[in-house]
Amino acid sequence: MKFVLVSFFVLILGFIKVLEPLRGPVQYLFTPMQLGLSEMALEIRDSAIFYLNINDLRGQNIHLMEEVEDLKSVILELKEIQEENTVLKEQLSIGESSGLGSSTRDKTIQMANVLGNPTDLSETSVILDKGRRQGVSERDNVVVGRFLVGIIEEVFEERSLVKLLTSPDVSIAVMDVDSANKTEGISSGDYGTAVVMKRILPNEEIRVGDYIVTSGKDGKFFPFLGVGRVREISQVEVEPLKSAVLDTFVNVSKVRKVFILNMK
Repeated sequence: MKFVLVSFFVLILGFIKVLEPLRGPVQYLFTPMQLGLSEMALEIRDSAIFYLNINDLRGQNIHLMEEVEDLKSVILELKEIQEENTVLKEQLSIGESSGLGSSTRDKTIQMANVLGNPTDLSETSVILDKGRRQGVSERDNVVVGRFLVGIIEEVFEERSLVKLLTSPDVSIAVMDVDSANKTEGISSGDYGTAVVMKRILPNEEIRVGDYIVTSGKDGKFFPFLGVGRVREISQVEVEPLKSAVLDTFVNVSKVRKVFILNMK
């Protein structure tokens, strides 16, 4: 109440200009302080705006970083789709321009990703990301282009196990397309390192560099799928038959995408 009365009294004095002579000296004394307080208020306001803008920019930066990560993800997906389209186009063009296309005209073909098989220390099998739900069956052929990769040995709901042609468990009826009489034999893997063509009659013609393909006579593989190229030929005198070591056309340990040919 006292402060109200004092304030009222000062107001009356100011109204009747009793304090007019004191206004100049008071203003002179308090002007620097007033300017300082004004500048301080402006600095506080500018600082508050600055920090608010920083916080806003930080939020925008986080949002932009999230958008960049989303764009990177989209780019990776597009690259994967582009790679799949390229591989599929090559596979289809090879099929249409070769005997493989006519032999598989009524068969289904689908692309699959190779997932590897860390449990197989012999490196003679791989797992694919396609299984029973996608229509994969046991004995389906696995190829890249016109070259044989292996055969489906076991099928699960969403996965399938492929035995590679470099496995000793895979035997293939093959023939030499470069020989005049189309020399035939049986090939099997040499524990993941190579493929060996066996049961070649001594008088049968076969040379280093010849191309070996599936004959289809075993009923397990489509005919004319590339198996390998003859690296060397061996014949033991005490044995009646010859054998040949083949270099596979496809480095099966480096393949990432393959095609499954349905045999049914």
